[in-house]
Amino acid sequence: MNQLSNQTEVHPFFSQQKIKEDEQENTQQDSTQPSSMSDDDVHPFFSQTEDSSVIDLPDEEKRGNDVERIITNNTVDPFTDAVENEEAFEPTSENDVGFLSAASSDVGRFVTTGDVVYRPLEGAVKAVGEIAETFDSFGEYLQDVTGVGGFQVGFDPEQDNKFVFRYLDVKEWRDQGLKDSLVRLSIEVADAAEEAIPDAQTTTGVIVESISQFATGFVLARKVTGFTGIKGTMINSAIADATAFDPYEQNISAMLQENAWMRNSFTEALATDENSNEFVNRLRNAGEGLLVGGTLELAAGMYKAARATRKAKEEFITTGKVTDDTASEFDSATDELEAMTEKLQKEADEFVSGSVPSEEVTQRARQEYSKKYDIEAAKANTAAEAAEQKELSSKIAARNQDIARELIESFELRLASDPEMTVTKVSREIDGKLEIDPELARAASKEKMSKLVTAKERRAQDIVFGTRDLEVDEAINLAMSEGDMFSAVLKPEKFDAVVSIAAEYKGRFGKDWDEAGDTVIDKLFNLTVDKQLIGGEDLLTDLAKYGLSFEDYIMTVVGSGSEAGRTLQKLSAIKRQRPLTSQEELKQKELLEQQDTARKIFMRVENIRRGLMVSQVATAARNLQSTLVRAPMETLGNVMDDSLVAFAEGGFGGMARTFSSRDTWKRSFQHMDLMFRNRKTAEEYSQLFLKQPELIDRFDNFYNAMADMQLKMGRGQATTNAGKVVDATLSMAEDTTAFLNTANRWQEFMTRNSVFLADMERLVARDWGIDLIDQVNKGKIRDIMGDASTVRPEGARSFIDIADEAIYNAMDVTYAAGPQLRVFNDLNNFIVRNGLTTVLPFPRFMFKSMELLGKYGAGAYIPMTRMVMRYAQKGLGKQVTEIVDGKEVTRAMTGTDVRSLTRTERDMVGKNMQGLAFVGAAIWYRSQEDVPEEYYLMNADDGFTLDTSAIFPLRPLLLIGEIVQQIKQGTEKTFFENNPKEIAEVLTGQNFRAGPANFILEDIVSSVFGTSEVTEGSVKRAGAALGNYFSTFLVPYGQLIDSARSLGLANNEYKDQANEPSLDRSTTFYDNFERPFRSRYNTGAENPNREMVLQEDMERKRMGAKVLLGLNFKAADPEYADYLKGKGYTEFMLGSNSKSPEQRREENVYIREYLKAVSPVLKEMEDEFRTEWNYMDDFQKEGLTFDQAFSARYLTSRDGFEGDLRETKRMLRESSGAELTDEVRAYLSYNKLPRKIKRAARVEYQINMGKKPDMTDPQTVLEVTEIGKMIR
Repeated sequence: MNQLSNQTEVHPFFSQQKIKEDEQENTQQDSTQPSSMSDDDVHPFFSQTEDSSVIDLPDEEKRGNDVERIITNNTVDPFTDAVENEEAFEPTSENDVGFLSAASSDVGRFVTTGDVVYRPLEGAVKAVGEIAETFDSFGEYLQDVTGVGGFQVGFDPEQDNKFVFRYLDVKEWRDQGLKDSLVRLSIEVADAAEEAIPDAQTTTGVIVESISQFATGFVLARKVTGFTGIKGTMINSAIADATAFDPYEQNISAMLQENAWMRNSFTEALATDENSNEFVNRLRNAGEGLLVGGTLELAAGMYKAARATRKAKEEFITTGKVTDDTASEFDSATDELEAMTEKLQKEADEFVSGSVPSEEVTQRARQEYSKKYDIEAAKANTAAEAAEQKELSSKIAARNQDIARELIESFELRLASDPEMTVTKVSREIDGKLEIDPELARAASKEKMSKLVTAKERRAQDIVFGTRDLEVDEAINLAMSEGDMFSAVLKPEKFDAVVSIAAEYKGRFGKDWDEAGDTVIDKLFNLTVDKQLIGGEDLLTDLAKYGLSFEDYIMTVVGSGSEAGRTLQKLSAIKRQRPLTSQEELKQKELLEQQDTARKIFMRVENIRRGLMVSQVATAARNLQSTLVRAPMETLGNVMDDSLVAFAEGGFGGMARTFSSRDTWKRSFQHMDLMFRNRKTAEEYSQLFLKQPELIDRFDNFYNAMADMQLKMGRGQATTNAGKVVDATLSMAEDTTAFLNTANRWQEFMTRNSVFLADMERLVARDWGIDLIDQVNKGKIRDIMGDASTVRPEGARSFIDIADEAIYNAMDVTYAAGPQLRVFNDLNNFIVRNGLTTVLPFPRFMFKSMELLGKYGAGAYIPMTRMVMRYAQKGLGKQVTEIVDGKEVTRAMTGTDVRSLTRTERDMVGKNMQGLAFVGAAIWYRSQEDVPEEYYLMNADDGFTLDTSAIFPLRPLLLIGEIVQQIKQGTEKTFFENNPKEIAEVLTGQNFRAGPANFILEDIVSSVFGTSEVTEGSVKRAGAALGNYFSTFLVPYGQLIDSARSLGLANNEYKDQANEPSLDRSTTFYDNFERPFRSRYNTGAENPNREMVLQEDMERKRMGAKVLLGLNFKAADPEYADYLKGKGYTEFMLGSNSKSPEQRREENVYIREYLKAVSPVLKEMEDEFRTEWNYMDDFQKEGLTFDQAFSARYLTSRDGFEGDLRETKRMLRESSGAELTDEVRAYLSYNKLPRKIKRAARVEYQINMGKKPDMTDPQTVLEVTEIGKMIR
């Protein structure tokens, strides 16, 4: 609607002279011609006074009265063309005749010139082009904020149409005029179409074009948002005006501003300005569109009322009466208009009264919230419901003892037919009544369950990789827990329910029952599967009536793995079987039981060590902080999950409605509320669900994973005296470790309970459309667990699947869920099963962190690629095969098939959205001027910085932010070259929680693959590896040391715990073995302070915060250090590299003073060079950035800073060498030689002296060194 102002040629009937003449004549006529309407002639619908005679009439009479008053009124209805009083609309002057004639002529030319075809088309084309331009502008804005360019993919004409795939920074991207491929295509097509379409020839055409442009934007907005009604019209209109029009064209408000008498605060605020920012003008257009949208909706309502009124008048004049259809149309139109105005008035009143609810409303909401979670009512009603079910099944079973006896006998017959079963009788007869013997039932159950999971023939690769150790009966997939893996006949508390269901089906199916089989079990199986008389949701409802679960029933009627497979296929509509995650957990548990005793003991020791490593209060605090970083962003993931489900079902409209729904966001935030306000509620309801028979196995994994693993590894199962001693010792250590982890377990369970319950509520509300807590409070938990039709809609997924998703999400937030990527999951199991946790203590966290960062960065790529492929397949007519009632059915692909994403795929997209938010925040933070140079530090207060390394995922996100900044500065290559190991560690999660174990892998690898030299070989590395390993058992003791430091009972200085190097093997080994203990658990007051070159104050800060909150504070870097770190220099690069601690300390003191002196000089040189740089042309700069040029000229050159520093270090080494002992000097001199020269020198010494050199004697070592220098 913004194009009227662009028309340069004004049509004659808009001529300014013509308008002036019309105004003069109209003024003269106004003084003599009476008005065609009086103040009293008001339509009844708009009357401001009430007519009691009309109001009191019955509906039918009132309607007739209204219509009659409209028709008999002698005035002109403002909605109509004045059927009776046509004179009111006759031309009043010749000018009016000319005006109407010109307008009529313009409309005629609109048809004859082709505008009738071209103008709507060009309006639509312009809308598409402007929408593409909007996206392009937003993309450029993101580039400006993040500094990230883009990837150029395609054929480059400047390189002979060679295919290129390369990254371009923002400057290169802009210089080449590149755009996103879809945006570019849309703009190019729109531009080409605009050029091909002739210009407008008529004023009517301009108006139609503008309307078409608006309508295109409006329809597209409505298609995306799915919003309808007056609110939807306003929103869609705002979007259309903001995106489908040129932001620098005059809009309606801008045109009105040109007329002083129409100028007001609204037009001033909404008028576009060619000097304003593009997005500001688009926002103004959106505001105008919001008003226009509301006006359009009201106008549409008024038009309907006017049309109905006119129709009623015409009928009355023609026939003398108004038909019922017309009267009904009139009523509907007026009611709709009244409802619209009332709704607008209500919303206006609410807006005026403010968005903050009253205290009364707030108090009522709190009371309703507190009443919602009533665990006592839930438990009481559940017990009452169970009692009613038990009473019902007991009565029916008592009346059907013949079925009960036949059921027991047929079951024992089935046991006897299994050659592997030794327990074949499970009953006893008391007073002529055959009933289940509990002892025999337990024995048969245990044996039956052991047959479902059996070990295959063991092979070496099976033991290592755990791939073929188990043979799993398919019947396991029908059971939800180990307790479900045998027949309900063997459960005395379930036996009456089985008899009851058999009795009901016998009476219901009559002849079919008699012909279904020989035994009761056979009859039930055949009716359920083969004849399909009992299928799907009806079966679930019948079972729920007697408190019998689907698993109890199926495991009763299924006799073999083949029957289980057939049952799963036939009952696919129920969508209920053991989740894959639960199947994997069962497999891993059984694999643990297959381990030999030695491996079980070693794994128990390793688990104790790993538990001790995370037992500090500081670790619990850091884990909680990590949760608090992720938990709020999980809300966005939940919203995206629900929105993507809605997208599959309803397209973009459904997605937009769900995304913008208040209920969606409220449910997605629920875990935060439970976490901080209702922790006890979350725990109680979570345990109520997880203690149900179908989920009881998941309960142990959720709360007692370690205790459950200990049992699988033989705790309390030793039979020999020696074994009992070992078991008792390990059990005591395990219990101590569990106690020390109380704080850690508390924060984990708080998070898990809250996320689990919130997700259960969210998913049930979304997939079943019911309030989960409300139904549980009514005692319907067994109906819910059983997927009964009283609570579960037809076709909805099983509650077991919902619970599995909620359990996974809760475990995932605390990094306790296994990796979803199969290769990561297999590697994790491999490391745990084979004792490699000695070098990678927490492989699951490592793989989960890698997986999470991958999802953050590009999680949506795979799901979206698959969706695009499905779109293509649908277009090619691909068919879909699915199982319906146990049969394969082929059909054409639908839009839902194309748009549907799996649970994992939705999670990937949601994590990608979270990642974009996280990474955007990290990029913004690292772009600030006052941030610390070390990317993992964040400014605190009073000259302190906070180390984020232990708060995952802050450090890797900040690393990504730093990489982006390095790319913007053109120094990314140097950054990667200087920090390859650190980058790898950060992105794989190995430096967050492993603590002392970080060094173990490096030490062992170096020991195995290193040299055999005395001081640099296997002895030193083996000592360091063993020392690092055993020191991790004392991690809890470390918090006592830190507590003493926080209370001032121990010094806070960083001490140098390293001893002078030795030529003796045993001394070297023990020194390196003890060093981790000295570094971590020895206050070392007598040791000298550590000397660093980039930090003067080597003292621990705020130790109380570290002990209780897990926060590592550091003193902010001095100015010179901050400058040098900004140039990419580290402590390792600048400090002394002497292997003598004493020499290193001395040299570092002098180097520090040197750096403090040279830093201001470098800054001054940089300022001077920047001035020179600004005057250079592009040819002189040669494509370099300023940082690259300055570094090459003043830092890395031979005569620059680094060359001067090397010379300074050489001079310091020469002056400090005389103070070292002979042994240390011999050690240092010898180890300056390359490895091959060392070996050659020892051989030459042996040839000349006739004996092997004694490499523990300083004099001999010096002689060998001299020989090496001559060889070199």
